[in-house]
Amino acid sequence: MGYRSLVAIVGAALLAAGPVAGSPAVGAAPPAIHGVVRLDQVGYAIGEAKRAFLLAEAPVGTPRFTVVDGAGRTVLSGRVGRRTGGWNGRYRAVHRIDFSALRRPGRYRIVVDGLAAASPAFRVATRHDLFGKLVDDTVRFFQVQRDGAQVPRRLDRRPSHLTDRHATVYATPVFEGDGGDVPAAPLRPVGGPVDVEGGWFDAGDFVKFTHATAYSVAELLLVQRGQHREDHALAAETRHGLRWLDKVWDERHKVLYAQVGLGTGSERFGFVGDHDVWRLPEADDALRVRPGDDEYFIKYRPVFRAAPPGARISPNLAGRVAAAFALGAQVEARRDHQRARALLRAAASVFAMARTTRVGELVTAYPHAYYPEDSGRTTWSSAPSSWRWPPGSCTTGGRRAGCEPPPTGQGHTWAARTARRSTCTTPAPWPTATWCWRCGASRGRPGSRSVLATSSATCGGSWRPAPGRPGASPSARRWT
Repeated sequence: MGYRSLVAIVGAALLAAGPVAGSPAVGAAPPAIHGVVRLDQVGYAIGEAKRAFLLAEAPVGTPRFTVVDGAGRTVLSGRVGRRTGGWNGRYRAVHRIDFSALRRPGRYRIVVDGLAAASPAFRVATRHDLFGKLVDDTVRFFQVQRDGAQVPRRLDRRPSHLTDRHATVYATPVFEGDGGDVPAAPLRPVGGPVDVEGGWFDAGDFVKFTHATAYSVAELLLVQRGQHREDHALAAETRHGLRWLDKVWDERHKVLYAQVGLGTGSERFGFVGDHDVWRLPEADDALRVRPGDDEYFIKYRPVFRAAPPGARISPNLAGRVAAAFALGAQVEARRDHQRARALLRAAASVFAMARTTRVGELVTAYPHAYYPEDSGRTTWSSAPSSWRWPPGSCTTGGRRAGCEPPPTGQGHTWAARTARRSTCTTPAPWPTATWCWRCGASRGRPGSRSVLATSSATCGGSWRPAPGRPGASPSARRWT
């Protein structure tokens, strides 16, 4: 989930003592702009920030734009922002158009002076009107992708792959072939059994990937945390996903399982993979197979680790899984504090195992060609940004011992806010960095607890060192 970096451009001013030969006359049409306006096709909620982007073949300065309604009436006008960078080889200049002041529901278009075509039409409406059906459709989609025992009857689905409850762990496979997905050696068992029943199928097949599941869980939880807190179907789906992530993260042995099932089989080694057989998922459970049979790995699906037990984990995986757990802690804190604490501990423990130096090829799927990814920085750093607590979770008088850090909804004393002190007796392990925490305050009221990782040796401003972590004072078990 990377973002294009913004490039600052300084234009050269043309200074002249008098009129320049060939200058356009006053009132002449603006110069032609070759480009397009791109915007959110779903629409914009009434109170949210509203931005579109002019993608132009060359920088265009700051031309005027207008927002017009269905009758062609101008309802808002302004100036296009300066160039912020390029999009691709054709559209080398991207200019932001901010029309956040538009708050009246309706259908509109954006017209830019000098641009031949207006933008596509878009809506401004309430969040429910814009996103309600999309959320419902998304939940139904995930329901029919469920694996395991808890499968809704939608589309006449049946429980499937119950043998995943006692799955065998295999060594990391190696691949060959034109597509880079044909096993180059027999699968070698290294552990198990492990319970990886449940979760969701991947893109049209029955393989299950931690990489994709963690991302999906996090996205669903962001929606649930926002405007859909009382959506019971959405809540059931996020819990289903979190339960599976609980299974694939073995906190005790510090091992994360990255994948269940194998896409492509091998004629040379005598077995077929998931992509080689067209069938209903529940048919796999009915197979009568023994080790060595060509469909053995269809029923008894192999499990692959992201790294050996206790070894550092690819940062993209650690970040995504930690972010999903942390968001789950926020959402569950409103309903089940014990569950929220468990999820927060899981987030901290998996994040602590992230490999941050000499990473090598990122682990996404086996083979890597299924989900090629070459940068885990944004994903890894998304986990701390998910460790934010709802307003009121930082209190000035609460006291809690044995925290790592305090869970949502449970208060903790901060010396920066009160004269009292409290002690954390079981700080969690963290990766090498300076870890800092703080409680925000607004008009004297408790705000939200946040976490920050910094490459600096100390915590600045109102940030305080996390207990027992680099950057903390010698009295590492005291929050001061």
